Amino acid sequence: SSGINAEYGQQVIEVSEDCTLRVIHTPGHTEDSICLHLLEENSIISGDTILGGSSAEFSNYTHYINSLSRLRDLTPVRVYPGHGQVEEGSVIDKYISHRQDRERQVLTALRSSQSQVGVKGLTEKVYENDNLHPQLFGAAQGIVGLMLEKLRADGTARETENGFWVAT
Repeated sequence: SSGINAEYGQQVIEVSEDCTLRVIHTPGHTEDSICLHLLEENSIISGDTILGGSSAEFSNYTHYINSLSRLRDLTPVRVYPGHGQVEEGSVIDKYISHRQDRERQVLTALRSSQSQVGVKGLTEKVYENDNLHPQLFGAAQGIVGLMLEKLRADGTARETENGFWVAT
């Protein structure tokens, strides 16, 4: 059990007469991540779920995409990220599209491999044209690993006994 009760992410907080926040449980960055929906202006205070001008990290890819989709369904006017610049609400579509494109790249690279491949090799293939800074390789490798977990759950990839991956 996660320790998160049924009410988590459903509270409404009346900060003032003209400021009402609805708490939205948005797991993905972490299991207990939340965003705040500023009802009066239909905006999102996103914390680390959406970062101004950069890509966010996540601990569960499937939960992260589902949380982004829930935020997008609110059609917010703007997003106030935990870091970086204020963004238009349409930035959520860009985050979803970027992650889904990367997931397709992972699956394509896995399918094009002549044999089983490790997460490190797959990450090198997926990011080969991205000019990825070496310090970011570990984070990229983590993202590829989380995407492989989703692909396994979808039935399109499987991990072998020796820790390598193959398309199914």
